[in-house]
Amino acid sequence: MLLLATALPLGRFGHSLWSDEATSVWFAQQPLSALLTALCDPHPPGYYLLLKLWLYGGDSEAWLRTLSLIAAGSSALLLLRFGRDLTPGAPHVGTLAALLLVTQPMQVWYAAEVRMYMLAQVLGLGMVMAAWRWLEHDLGSRRLALAYTVLGILAFAADFGAVFPFGIAQALWLARARPWPWAWLGAQVVVLAVSGLLWLGPGQWETLRQSYHAVFLAVQARRLGLDLSPETANGLLRGGLLAAFLAGWLLAWWWPRLRERLRAYPWWLPVVAMWVALLILAAVPRLYSLKRQLVVLLPFAALLTALALRRQRPLVAVALPAAGLLLTAVTLVQPPREPWREVITAEMSRLDADTVVWVDDLVWPAVVYYTRRMGWTEPPAGVQLWIGARLPEWPAVTPPPGGELWMLTMENPYRNLVSLLPASFAAEYALIAAQHRDGIGFWRWQRRVEPLHPPPSRPTPPPEAGWGLLLPSPLASCPPSGLPQR
Repeated sequence: MLLLATALPLGRFGHSLWSDEATSVWFAQQPLSALLTALCDPHPPGYYLLLKLWLYGGDSEAWLRTLSLIAAGSSALLLLRFGRDLTPGAPHVGTLAALLLVTQPMQVWYAAEVRMYMLAQVLGLGMVMAAWRWLEHDLGSRRLALAYTVLGILAFAADFGAVFPFGIAQALWLARARPWPWAWLGAQVVVLAVSGLLWLGPGQWETLRQSYHAVFLAVQARRLGLDLSPETANGLLRGGLLAAFLAGWLLAWWWPRLRERLRAYPWWLPVVAMWVALLILAAVPRLYSLKRQLVVLLPFAALLTALALRRQRPLVAVALPAAGLLLTAVTLVQPPREPWREVITAEMSRLDADTVVWVDDLVWPAVVYYTRRMGWTEPPAGVQLWIGARLPEWPAVTPPPGGELWMLTMENPYRNLVSLLPASFAAEYALIAAQHRDGIGFWRWQRRVEPLHPPPSRPTPPPEAGWGLLLPSPLASCPPSGLPQR
């Protein structure tokens, strides 16, 4: 199982870092004071602190990805053990659960990503395992109580997605008829109180007000013809999350009665259908904002599927991992997300002293990472940070008349800085060429010797083109220290 968990993600180790991965490296290189107090990112600082230590071993793409690979292998082994502990008379349940997990394309993808989701997964799984053993064996055990509490705090420090395994732990307690309430509730208070210090940091208030999930939902709604604003979408997401936890709480509360009734129904069918739906979703080369939220739940979905198939239907039990392997092979041949390595090394190698480059603030960490690997040491005056939230304000440095201006930007349904440029820009600059590649926009403009009067009209961009500007820039709290120069 460890061999599969290690070998399958290696196919993505040669991929370029995409913008979020480069941002992980950027944050990990910030001072400890910034990570612990400024909270540069909407995510907690736990993963960045660990990555900061990991960087002492190197900064190549393969080395950076190894941290998530280790977490993925640990998840597989923990799930193998957890499944066997749950069903002592059927050890194949743990084997099947781990096999389903390591062949799930989503698991393979994020096991090679320089982000915190795989770390949150293994810590969340460990938290639920500790909760189950605590409830199953001895709620008076201080050792198990301490293990659950520490793992819960670490899971929340890695990512706020730990709220899902935390909810599963509460469901286990409710399904066990709520034993030792004061000991159990005391541990939950400690986990939430310590984790709350991360939730209530200065960088999180903006996240609670707005999130990329809400922007993503609003953009997809407009594609379907629905007039949904990010603010309304944010309210719907909060309400949906609350409803999901309420439904889970009620299900766990009534579980002793429901279990007897479910035995009379083929409940394995919807469980298998759920896993098939997850396989299909994982193979779709989009919807990453949704997929990353599901990573922490994958071990529990795999375990539930293995439990549903534990006594019968061996053909289905064989077919599901085989389908996972097939779809994993499909995803491994997909192009990398935002191949910044190829674009940056190709274009920056042609940079001359008279060219000005405006770099999207969400792209800046990728530019810093790859130009350093090109051997640059000091910041060139012509490479300027372009803060999208400040539009229509431009960077201070511009090319002379007749000179070239390059723009390196991120392009997705909710962020396209070039479409938001005012008409005064078109009066000053003429477009020479534009390249669009897997979420990357590279634009070349030439500054006019004489500006156009009157300025040409520009099409009005759709509202969603600027919704990405509502999100706080990752460089707002942790500003850049400069771009290296060759």
